[in-house]
Amino acid sequence: MSLQQKTLHAFLGGNVICEVSQPAIYRFLHEEDGFEQVTPLIEAMGCKIATTGGRKGHFLAWADGSPEAAAAIRSTARDMQEECEKLIHCMSFMLEVDDTAGPLAMGDLVRAAAIVEAIDGNAAMRDKLGTLAAVMRVNSATDHGKITDILKKLKDMGYLTLVNRDREEYFVTGKIDRINDILTHFHSHIGSLQIEADVGGVQGDLF
Repeated sequence: MSLQQKTLHAFLGGNVICEVSQPAIYRFLHEEDGFEQVTPLIEAMGCKIATTGGRKGHFLAWADGSPEAAAAIRSTARDMQEECEKLIHCMSFMLEVDDTAGPLAMGDLVRAAAIVEAIDGNAAMRDKLGTLAAVMRVNSATDHGKITDILKKLKDMGYLTLVNRDREEYFVTGKIDRINDILTHFHSHIGSLQIEADVGGVQGDLF
């Protein structure tokens, strides 16, 4: 499969392409005229390549105002609502693991060992881990198992990419920028994460 084909498959699969998650495709877009190659094909489907607010990630968004596009945007927005709520809990928890690091950002290293160290002997943090595990719907009986399963789930959702399997280390991907864009939009325009509201104004920017 050519890089052009891989790029189209990545976009159509709902991925946020960044230099952390898919470096070869990201280089193809930025260094090998990849945008020029794939944009006409994407536009022919009534879509466009959108870029996250941090300018570090690219994803497929609707470009036309058809009823079909509006319905698809609302469906995607409803799916993203649950995902946003999970990420809010994850980001809040990670701030408590290391309050000097700031909010999760693309390229950050997430280490299972650091989370284990933060909850060791800390009953309040253990309780918060249990709450996060319930939100993420992981059922491991041990604290380390919960941490392992949460990180794997975040990887499966596209927010982390594995760096070292044995040490359970991950990099945060550019998809975190997209979720931050969505959270910022709905909190600034609506005051809460009620995505059932009108999403027409974000067409081509977020969905």
